Amino acid sequence: MFYFISFWFSDSMCSEENTECDSMRLAFEQFMMSKGGSGSTGCIDKKSMEEKAAALKAKDELARRNKMKMDMKRSEKKYWQMFRCFYDTIRNEWMDLDDQLEQVVSSMAGIRSRLPMESCLLDRFTDKAKKNEWACAGNNQVLLTNELDQVKINNNQLFMKEEDVLLAISHDLLQHEKMMECLRSLFANLSDCHEALSRTLDGLMKHHLQVCEELLLYEESEHESHITSSSLRRAMDLVNLLNETFGDLSLELHRKQILVSLIFESVKDDLFREDVSMDQNNLNEVEFGLENLGPSKVMFKISRQWPRTSKWSQMNMPQLETLFKVSSSNRSND
Repeated sequence: MFYFISFWFSDSMCSEENTECDSMRLAFEQFMMSKGGSGSTGCIDKKSMEEKAAALKAKDELARRNKMKMDMKRSEKKYWQMFRCFYDTIRNEWMDLDDQLEQVVSSMAGIRSRLPMESCLLDRFTDKAKKNEWACAGNNQVLLTNELDQVKINNNQLFMKEEDVLLAISHDLLQHEKMMECLRSLFANLSDCHEALSRTLDGLMKHHLQVCEELLLYEESEHESHITSSSLRRAMDLVNLLNETFGDLSLELHRKQILVSLIFESVKDDLFREDVSMDQNNLNEVEFGLENLGPSKVMFKISRQWPRTSKWSQMNMPQLETLFKVSSSNRSND
């Protein structure tokens, strides 16, 4: 009886242990199944987040690309604005001042060519022999034969009097002084105009370097080399054209500055003295001894060398015409 009770008790204990193990196994399986399910959900969520991040990155890249294109369009527009400012300064100011200076130099050359003749004519009034020689100048039908004819000629309205010669000399000297003042003022304005061109070109170069830096950084980050459009490339090529044009203008300004200095240095008492005649071939050659010539010859040579279209000019006229054509074509496109 005791043996039976012990066997039953042990059998009951084993069944309870099995039941407890089964329940623990079932709980463990449920736990593992729930763990695996949450892991699958986490992978899906991670993949979705990566897709959203990639889409956001693509959207940001598209926005950055569009912003870059807009910036390049604004940069292109600024190129052309500075180009027009540079061109208008040359066309409307620099060349206009140079034309006025050419007219002033030509006028001074004419005055200096007349002063020796007027001075020589004035000397003839103090010399009796020369006075008789010139008495009938302006009326070739009357010959001076005696003092009576001289009195008649002196009453002739066609005869030039000493007062007339003095008045002509006074007028030419006054005009010469005014021309010198005008020359000084116009050349100062030309220098200021050249300084304005320098500032415009300096601003253009800074803008050009900034654009080149932005393009370089974008190409390095995106590994693209075709961001620049053909119109932007043409605008960027303007920098070389303006640099070369400004260099020619600088050389031309320096050349004319030397000529202006020679004009002022040649204002001496020799204004009334006739220069020694020179060979025409020597007048056509460039000489470095202009300061050794008389005032009238100096002005004659300077008036020949002054124009920007002369063979002494430092201007590249075909290049200047190219600049004008580019400006006119751009205005027509606008």
